[in-house]
Amino acid sequence: MALPRYLSKDHCQFLADMRKADRKIFHHEGLNFWKGPAVNIENLTELVDLCYETKVRVTYDHSRNGYTVHPEAHGEFTNGK
Repeated sequence: MALPRYLSKDHCQFLADMRKADRKIFHHEGLNFWKGPAVNIENLTELVDLCYETKVRVTYDHSRNGYTVHPEAHGEFTNGK
């Protein structure tokens, strides 16, 4: 499934940084109505590496499958329509 087109500067920068780092990006709908690009990591040690790979502030959600990391900033997106 294709990612939507993100309009937020932080979301676009996160996308570019994660593509450069060769990470698998997906659209995430998280806590507090947050929606945007994200990547999964397995442990918090990997979070340190990811923070060095991007220029934007990130946060994460924890689940039984690991951690979902995404930009801290809220933003808008369009499905290309």
